[in-house]
Amino acid sequence: MSANQDFVALDWIKADISETLEQAQHALESYAELSQDSSSIRTCLTSLHQVHGTLKMVQIEGPTDMALEMEAVAQALMNETVPDQGAAQEVLMQSILQMPGYLDRIQRDQQDIPDFVATVVDNLRVSRGA
Repeated sequence: MSANQDFVALDWIKADISETLEQAQHALESYAELSQDSSSIRTCLTSLHQVHGTLKMVQIEGPTDMALEMEAVAQALMNETVPDQGAAQEVLMQSILQMPGYLDRIQRDQQDIPDFVATVVDNLRVSRGA
């Protein structure tokens, strides 16, 4: 797929991704409020898995890498293997909130932003103890 086609495909899926990220956000908020509510973190994980799969299909590397790490943090929260639950939840929420704007910027500029992704991915990895 050419780079131009990747960005056209992003236009097709961006609204669905934003909606799914909103579901992940609400589920993560419920998880934080209800302290260890496994159904909420499972919903968040499922939503992030869907976002990752969708981005992987359109083959835009930065958002795909970011979504993969977001999914890994949600999985670690569900498995209770993160060093600091609160910090991991906060970093995950920040990345969920940043993704739509990041996708808008990629679409507008017609290019990925590796430095932005590297910072977010590093923060996500640290939050899960990787």
